[in-house]
Amino acid sequence: MDGGPRIRRASQRERVPCGGHVLSADEWQVFLDALARRNAEGWPKARPPRGYPVRADYLPKESEAARVVRGADGLPALRLVDAGDRLSLRLIEGGDLVNPKGSGLRAVGLVTTYARGATFFAPTFRTADLRKGRPVELRREPDNPHDRNAVALHGPGARKPFAYVQRGKAATVARRIDAGESLGGVCLWGPAPGRDDDSAFIAIGSLGDLLALLRD
Repeated sequence: MDGGPRIRRASQRERVPCGGHVLSADEWQVFLDALARRNAEGWPKARPPRGYPVRADYLPKESEAARVVRGADGLPALRLVDAGDRLSLRLIEGGDLVNPKGSGLRAVGLVTTYARGATFFAPTFRTADLRKGRPVELRREPDNPHDRNAVALHGPGARKPFAYVQRGKAATVARRIDAGESLGGVCLWGPAPGRDDDSAFIAIGSLGDLLALLRD
């Protein structure tokens, strides 16, 4: 099984930018280590009949408000699972898959987005590891001349972005970052380094919520 990305461990004094809010190196490293460990050990399996989920496999939209909720511990009552060519979100209670493109995830503070503008950053996108389960750094760009809500997507420690949060989701993410919330991202699907496929889909949330999604 592929492990997570090989990341240099930062010293305790270093600070790592993530989500427009500077986190300690130790906090960011916890997230990287958790993803690397899950990728190495393997993800819990969801087995859609076709080998990948389609709309019929997801919890009905009308049921999302009642069932996509936070648990008694205050964390999303969801887990990330391997659904073939991608990661999917599965309810702890009942085991239903939740449509990652639906609106139900907003209730638990999760935002999903395509990586937009990848063609403008083709060299960086092509070298980024965007396979399922790989971490993504978010960096706020309030002075971006094209969009004051711009949020850039970076591979861990990368100087240049590989893409941006899509415009329809950027304002929500930017507002949370500007309020001081520390956010991170994890790829649900995307290409390996060196591939020409320019489609990547990313789940964004607070680091605490994302760590909860990785538990068994």
